[in-house]
Amino acid sequence: MIAVDAGRRRSPKATSALTPFRLARSFDVTNYRAQDASPTQSNAATEHGQLRDVVHAYWAMRDERLPVALDDLVRRETVVSYPTDSAAKSSRDLQDITTRGDQLTRVLLAYYLRDLC
Repeated sequence: MIAVDAGRRRSPKATSALTPFRLARSFDVTNYRAQDASPTQSNAATEHGQLRDVVHAYWAMRDERLPVALDDLVRRETVVSYPTDSAAKSSRDLQDITTRGDQLTRVLLAYYLRDLC
């Protein structure tokens, strides 16, 4: 299984007592925890033999954590602040996003699942 996660842009921590802000923050925390559990569940399924292998490419993963350095890597700093919603994006932004996702997936697959490549 190949999982690619763009994540949800986290809202700034609000100290406001206003209900809309507190509700938005509560939703963000709940959503983050649910998404954070997905890789754990995938890994558990692998351990129990339900899946053979899992590679999880996280769009905002830190460049220095990649197992192999890429000279032409679209840097995390370039894309990390892009919105992850479905709003229209410029051609350049879309190119950066898709190229980084492709690069991360290819590097992780080649390193961790060599028999598939």
